[in-house]
Amino acid sequence: MSDHTSAVVRKDYRVLAVEDDPHVVDVITLFLGDTFHVEAVSRKADALDRLSDQDKPKIHAVVLDLMLPNGVGVEVVRSVNLRFPSIPIIVITGQDFTQEQIIESGAQEFLPKPFAHKELVRAVSAAIARHKVRGTFAPLDQALADIKQGLQDIKQGMQDDRTNQAGGISDHLRRGQNKP
Repeated sequence: MSDHTSAVVRKDYRVLAVEDDPHVVDVITLFLGDTFHVEAVSRKADALDRLSDQDKPKIHAVVLDLMLPNGVGVEVVRSVNLRFPSIPIIVITGQDFTQEQIIESGAQEFLPKPFAHKELVRAVSAAIARHKVRGTFAPLDQALADIKQGLQDIKQGMQDDRTNQAGGISDHLRRGQNKP
Protein backbone atom coordinates (compact mmCIF):
# COMPACT_ATOMS: atom_id res chain seq x y z
CA MET A 1 0.00 0.00 0.00
CA SER A 2 3.00 2.28 -0.45
CA ASP A 3 2.34 5.56 -2.25
CA HIS A 4 5.40 6.12 -4.41
CA THR A 5 3.76 9.06 -6.13
CA SER A 6 3.96 11.25 -3.03
CA ALA A 7 6.09 14.39 -3.14
CA VAL A 8 8.15 13.45 -0.09
CA VAL A 9 9.20 9.95 0.93
CA ARG A 10 11.31 10.47 4.04
CA LYS A 11 11.31 8.06 6.95
CA ASP A 12 13.40 10.63 8.84
CA TYR A 13 10.39 12.99 8.81
CA ARG A 14 8.20 12.55 11.86
CA VAL A 15 4.45 13.03 11.91
CA LEU A 16 2.56 13.36 15.17
CA ALA A 17 -0.97 11.95 14.96
CA VAL A 18 -3.25 13.55 17.54
CA GLU A 19 -6.31 11.32 17.58
CA ASP A 20 -8.30 9.71 20.41
CA ASP A 21 -9.83 6.88 18.36
CA PRO A 22 -7.35 3.96 18.32
CA HIS A 23 -8.83 2.62 15.07
CA VAL A 24 -8.19 5.94 13.30
CA VAL A 25 -4.65 6.00 14.76
CA ASP A 26 -4.12 2.55 13.22
CA VAL A 27 -5.35 3.82 9.85
CA ILE A 28 -3.11 6.93 10.01
CA THR A 29 -0.11 4.78 10.95
CA LEU A 30 -0.88 2.29 8.17
CA PHE A 31 -1.36 5.04 5.56
CA LEU A 32 1.67 7.13 6.54
CA GLY A 33 3.99 4.43 7.86
CA ASP A 34 5.60 3.68 4.48
CA THR A 35 6.46 7.34 3.99
CA PHE A 36 7.00 8.86 7.44
CA HIS A 37 7.80 7.87 10.99
CA VAL A 38 4.48 8.20 12.85
CA GLU A 39 4.02 8.89 16.56
CA ALA A 40 0.58 9.09 18.17
CA VAL A 41 -0.99 10.75 21.19
CA SER A 42 -4.66 10.92 22.13
CA ARG A 43 -4.94 14.25 23.96
CA LYS A 44 -4.18 17.89 23.15
CA ALA A 45 -2.06 18.23 26.31
CA ASP A 46 0.04 15.20 25.30
CA ALA A 47 0.53 16.70 21.84
CA LEU A 48 1.71 20.02 23.29
CA ASP A 49 4.07 18.15 25.64
CA ARG A 50 5.51 16.08 22.80
CA LEU A 51 5.97 19.09 20.54
CA SER A 52 7.74 20.92 23.38
CA ASP A 53 10.09 18.05 24.21
CA GLN A 54 13.54 19.13 22.99
CA ASP A 55 15.06 15.77 23.97
CA LYS A 56 13.06 13.86 21.35
CA PRO A 57 13.41 14.04 17.55
CA LYS A 58 11.74 16.97 15.82
CA ILE A 59 8.15 16.63 14.62
CA HIS A 60 7.75 17.79 11.01
CA ALA A 61 3.94 17.77 10.79
CA VAL A 62 0.86 17.19 12.94
CA VAL A 63 -2.20 15.26 11.82
CA LEU A 64 -4.85 16.57 14.19
CA ASP A 65 -8.39 15.44 14.92
CA LEU A 66 -10.59 18.36 15.96
CA MET A 67 -12.68 16.41 18.43
CA LEU A 68 -10.39 15.47 21.32
CA PRO A 69 -11.36 14.75 24.94
CA ASN A 70 -9.69 17.91 26.26
CA GLY A 71 -9.96 20.20 23.28
CA VAL A 72 -12.65 20.83 20.71
CA GLY A 73 -12.76 22.50 17.34
CA VAL A 74 -10.60 25.11 15.76
CA GLU A 75 -9.37 26.26 19.20
CA VAL A 76 -7.15 23.17 19.20
CA VAL A 77 -5.62 24.19 15.87
CA ARG A 78 -5.13 27.76 17.06
CA SER A 79 -3.43 26.69 20.30
CA VAL A 80 -1.04 24.31 18.52
CA ASN A 81 -0.34 26.83 15.75
CA LEU A 82 0.25 29.65 18.25
CA ARG A 83 2.86 27.67 20.20
CA PHE A 84 4.43 25.88 17.21
CA PRO A 85 3.98 28.02 14.07
CA SER A 86 6.85 26.25 12.29
CA ILE A 87 5.04 22.88 12.31
CA PRO A 88 2.36 22.37 9.64
CA ILE A 89 -1.01 21.06 10.80
CA ILE A 90 -3.21 18.73 8.77
CA VAL A 91 -6.72 18.60 10.22
CA ILE A 92 -8.85 15.48 10.00
CA THR A 93 -12.40 15.52 11.27
CA GLY A 94 -15.74 13.87 10.93
CA GLN A 95 -17.47 16.98 12.27
CA ASP A 96 -19.22 19.68 10.29
CA PHE A 97 -16.50 22.26 9.72
CA THR A 98 -15.81 24.08 6.47
CA GLN A 99 -12.38 24.05 4.88
CA GLU A 100 -12.34 27.84 5.19
CA GLN A 101 -12.87 27.67 8.99
CA ILE A 102 -10.07 25.13 9.34
CA ILE A 103 -7.55 26.98 7.15
CA GLU A 104 -8.34 30.33 8.80
CA SER A 105 -7.58 28.74 12.18
CA GLY A 106 -4.02 28.01 11.08
CA ALA A 107 -4.11 24.55 9.50
CA GLN A 108 -2.36 23.99 6.18
CA GLU A 109 -4.54 21.09 5.03
CA PHE A 110 -7.99 19.71 5.79
CA LEU A 111 -9.30 16.18 5.21
CA PRO A 112 -12.83 15.13 6.14
CA LYS A 113 -13.17 11.62 7.57
CA PRO A 114 -13.16 9.12 6.03
CA PHE A 115 -10.11 9.90 3.87
CA ALA A 116 -8.19 7.80 1.37
CA HIS A 117 -4.60 6.62 1.72
CA LYS A 118 -3.29 8.80 -1.12
CA GLU A 119 -5.21 11.84 0.15
CA LEU A 120 -3.54 11.66 3.56
CA VAL A 121 -0.04 11.06 2.16
CA ARG A 122 -0.53 13.91 -0.33
CA ALA A 123 -1.82 16.29 2.34
CA VAL A 124 1.06 15.62 4.74
CA SER A 125 3.68 15.73 1.96
CA ALA A 126 2.26 18.98 0.56
CA ALA A 127 2.09 20.63 3.98
CA ILE A 128 5.71 19.71 4.76
CA ALA A 129 6.93 20.82 1.32
CA ARG A 130 4.99 24.10 1.54
CA HIS A 131 6.43 24.79 4.99
CA LYS A 132 9.95 24.08 3.75
CA VAL A 133 9.48 26.54 0.88
CA ARG A 134 8.17 29.20 3.25
CA GLY A 135 11.17 28.61 5.50
CA THR A 136 13.51 28.95 2.53
CA PHE A 137 12.00 32.28 1.54
CA ALA A 138 11.61 33.70 5.05
CA PRO A 139 15.12 35.28 5.06
CA LEU A 140 14.39 36.81 1.63
CA ASP A 141 11.09 38.20 2.91
CA GLN A 142 12.95 39.77 5.85
CA ALA A 143 15.63 41.20 3.53
CA LEU A 144 12.93 42.74 1.32
CA ALA A 145 11.20 44.22 4.36
CA ASP A 146 14.54 45.69 5.50
CA ILE A 147 15.18 47.17 2.04
CA LYS A 148 11.69 48.66 1.97
CA GLN A 149 12.25 50.22 5.40
CA GLY A 150 15.63 51.56 4.25
CA LEU A 151 14.05 53.15 1.18
CA GLN A 152 11.35 54.74 3.32
CA ASP A 153 14.06 56.11 5.65
CA ILE A 154 15.97 57.54 2.66
CA LYS A 155 12.79 59.09 1.26
CA GLN A 156 12.00 60.66 4.63
CA GLY A 157 15.56 61.95 4.89
CA MET A 158 15.31 63.52 1.43
CA GLN A 159 12.01 65.18 2.35
CA ASP A 160 13.59 66.50 5.56
CA ASP A 161 16.55 67.84 3.53
CA ARG A 162 14.21 69.61 1.08
CA THR A 163 12.29 71.13 3.99
CA ASN A 164 15.55 72.32 5.58
CA GLN A 165 16.82 73.68 2.25
CA ALA A 166 13.55 75.47 1.62
CA GLY A 167 13.72 76.96 5.10
CA GLY A 168 17.31 78.06 4.51
CA ILE A 169 16.39 79.71 1.20
CA SER A 170 13.47 81.50 2.85
CA ASP A 171 15.76 82.75 5.64
CA HIS A 172 18.32 83.94 3.07
CA LEU A 173 15.64 85.77 1.07
CA ARG A 174 14.24 87.39 4.21
CA ARG A 175 17.69 88.53 5.24
CA GLY A 176 18.23 89.95 1.78
CA GLN A 177 14.95 91.88 1.94
CA ASN A 178 15.84 93.40 5.31
CA LYS A 179 19.02 95.03 3.91
CA PRO A 180 18.70 98.80 3.18
